[in-house]
Amino acid sequence: AEINPALKKIGEQVLDSYLTQNFGMQLAELEPYWREGGTSGEPYNLSRNLYTMLMVESAQPGGVRALSEKFGIKEFGRYPSEMLVSQLQEEEVQQPYGVVLYPRADWNNAFDQDKEALKHLYADTRGHHGLRIVEVGSSIEIARRLLAFDSKYGSQNKIGFAVVAGHGLENLVQFGKASGASGTLRQENLEQPGHRRARDFLAEDPTIVLISCST
Repeated sequence: AEINPALKKIGEQVLDSYLTQNFGMQLAELEPYWREGGTSGEPYNLSRNLYTMLMVESAQPGGVRALSEKFGIKEFGRYPSEMLVSQLQEEEVQQPYGVVLYPRADWNNAFDQDKEALKHLYADTRGHHGLRIVEVGSSIEIARRLLAFDSKYGSQNKIGFAVVAGHGLENLVQFGKASGASGTLRQENLEQPGHRRARDFLAEDPTIVLISCST
């Protein structure tokens, strides 16, 4: 059954007020991304997103907005809250680190199933590598995020490994709705010698893992 437009508007107003009071964010800042992320039968996957946001905010006040602005994270419910909190707490720490790139678009919520795998990655890297999770919607956004990391950490530490998730094929992943070059990344974009600028961000012999869902 269709939702009554008047009731929907009231619900969105209540949610907007809640987000503003608890996280200093407005629904308009998140709703376009939550809608693009897909649905599991619940509008915006609201319960999982709000639960993780509350856990992060209780441990690190202002953390939700910081994760959104600095790392592009909107689909908070995809990730273990302790992983996001550590990312905030270790932001100024110089240490070897890896990058986890997740797509802005996930039409069938395929990557909502990765939370347990991310917990294992977090546990396995504690004490010797930091983790930086980012959400991106285009190859341009990838470059911007990697450049920011290199400016912050690159004088002492380059990216030791990268986990790149997205819809696509075995050697190609899609991050945004656009199916052209701007919304996709091929494995050779990270590996071939011609992409010198991207190589400058990476440590020698980095591990690069593509997680590409072809559905």
